Amino acid sequence: MKIDMSNHELVIQAQSGDKDAFSQLMRLYQSGILSSCRRYTRQDEDAEDLALETFVEAYQKLERLRSPEAFGRWIHRIAANLCRSWYRSQKTAPLPLEFDPPGVDQEEGFDDLIHLGIGALSDPHRQVLDLHYRAGLTYQEIADELDAPIGTVMSRMHRARGALREAVELTEESDMEPNDDLAARFRMEIELLEALAAEAEAAGGITKVKADCEPMLRLRQVLETHPPRLIDLLHLSDSDDRLRHLASVVRQTMHVTMPVMASCTLSEDELLSERATGLAEHWAVRVGYMGRDVYLFLDAVIEHPAEEDRKARLLVRLIQAVRNCGLPQLNGHHVIFRLTQVLLGYPVAAFAPLWEELWKLGEDDKKEYGVRKAIGCLVEPFTDATLDIVRSSDKDRILFILAQIGPIFASLSPFYPDASIYMPRPAQLMEELRILLDSEDPEIVNKARSIGVGRRNVKTDELIARSEDPSAPVRAKAIRELGKRVEVSAKQVLLERIEDESFDVRKAAVQAYGRVAEPEERQACLAKLAQSGDRKLMKAAARALYEGPGPRQKSELEQKRMERIRGDARPKKHIDPIHGTQSLPEMRDYPEDELTQHVAKVCTDFSTTRRQMVMEGRHSLMVRENGIYSFTQIGEAVWRVGQFANAAKEKLGVVTLPDGRERLVG
Repeated sequence: MKIDMSNHELVIQAQSGDKDAFSQLMRLYQSGILSSCRRYTRQDEDAEDLALETFVEAYQKLERLRSPEAFGRWIHRIAANLCRSWYRSQKTAPLPLEFDPPGVDQEEGFDDLIHLGIGALSDPHRQVLDLHYRAGLTYQEIADELDAPIGTVMSRMHRARGALREAVELTEESDMEPNDDLAARFRMEIELLEALAAEAEAAGGITKVKADCEPMLRLRQVLETHPPRLIDLLHLSDSDDRLRHLASVVRQTMHVTMPVMASCTLSEDELLSERATGLAEHWAVRVGYMGRDVYLFLDAVIEHPAEEDRKARLLVRLIQAVRNCGLPQLNGHHVIFRLTQVLLGYPVAAFAPLWEELWKLGEDDKKEYGVRKAIGCLVEPFTDATLDIVRSSDKDRILFILAQIGPIFASLSPFYPDASIYMPRPAQLMEELRILLDSEDPEIVNKARSIGVGRRNVKTDELIARSEDPSAPVRAKAIRELGKRVEVSAKQVLLERIEDESFDVRKAAVQAYGRVAEPEERQACLAKLAQSGDRKLMKAAARALYEGPGPRQKSELEQKRMERIRGDARPKKHIDPIHGTQSLPEMRDYPEDELTQHVAKVCTDFSTTRRQMVMEGRHSLMVRENGIYSFTQIGEAVWRVGQFANAAKEKLGVVTLPDGRERLVG
């Protein structure tokens, strides 16, 4: 094989990091790479982008090239792979012919002319040339392959050769000089990609980088103009510090980078997936305004063709990342709710990672965290797994899982952050747990009884007796149960307990007395408490005993107006643009009157909610023009994720009760 030693030396110099040497290689191979890319794209702009991507990838991987003399074939192979990937993303692009890339011993310029000439031919002419010269078929074999007369094949071949000759002559006369703009773009790309590494090193471990510093602005510009560059940045981000810095850039470019980040987290390339997931963890703990950014990411995850198991494990990891950061602000809770909503859309795949994470929770982890919220909705697999633990006779694991049952089935709704959910403890589970009452270990027996195993309905007389128990928690619990039953016969006992030494007992007695006493009795009790000076108790008493006129009642005209707007809906929320957006029946433009009718059914202050849907800058859910409301990109993501969550809710059997709470049914 003929070897161009000058090219060989340039490759060696470029491998040592010499950008000037690589720029010279670009000038030598640029026309060939551009022409190869034009065969696929048929457009100069797309071809230049693919050529630039080819040279950037070649520069980054140049040190892996063991034989410098093979540089020509190697870089053409990179270009071919990128072009094929581009082609697969273009559903309407015609299939290009496959010609082997030129070797280093071929005339680069002449080969370019051939490729450009072929690209100018019609599909029938290109097809017969390809079958004859590349596939090596005879005219008769081509005729059989195309199911056409051999005369037609011979005619096409003759015309194709003539057309190719004419196309090559015309192309040879055209300007084939290297494009200096491409070299300049390459130089800028490499500098921008190196900016991340430089910034991470300069930071020296600093975890917060100013968003307006020069390297961050340059990287942001790269991602905004070409989002797939995020993949290159991930390959450069080989440390946690660099991923943290990159997360700062991603927050600034959320609309364009979210699909790329989501795709990378679910990639089959394990290294890329791990780094992208690390990036997503840093990003998730500090997402933008009220967690709206997360909808763009979740929307991309839902649409990705990856297996549900990969998606479930990714979402659980992000939930735990937010949990581990300590949730310094309400925003963290919102992010967990959003992640949990989508996680429960994959119930079969979700249980295994949730069960695994459940055993990592400590005493300091609140019951509101996402793992408990989610696993509480997966009743059947949770019951089966818990019973396996109970039958294992492993004391530590039995005590742990018994301690989890209470928090799990007292969790808030995983589908809506401000709604409570009534999740009764599974009847089958509680019945099967009765076997623990026969255990020889008193600790297990006591723990089982404490969560209600073997509990029977207590009679009123027994509750009244317990209200005088020496233990304050027992007294308070008995009094609360009397209040729930509205036991009028316990009125005097409750009145006495209002003077109990324990504040919790006094508070429970006041609340229970408010349910059983007559209006004049409540007023008398309130007046007596006002003289006690117990301001903390007075707050609870005011809510339980006050019999005043309450808030101003709406006039008949106001009530009719509300009924006209809301119909028979009785919304609980005051301001909620997210819920308002997800309540819209379909994703389309809405006149203001129609939008108001939908939003008013779920949000009490519908006018404020409607304004907030369009007044949050780049986080806006809709835009308003001439009285017509249209979805923004983030609004579309919010709506689609809402549809996915509602479908998950329905499959799991979560229903909304008349009082706004949710209930998990069988």
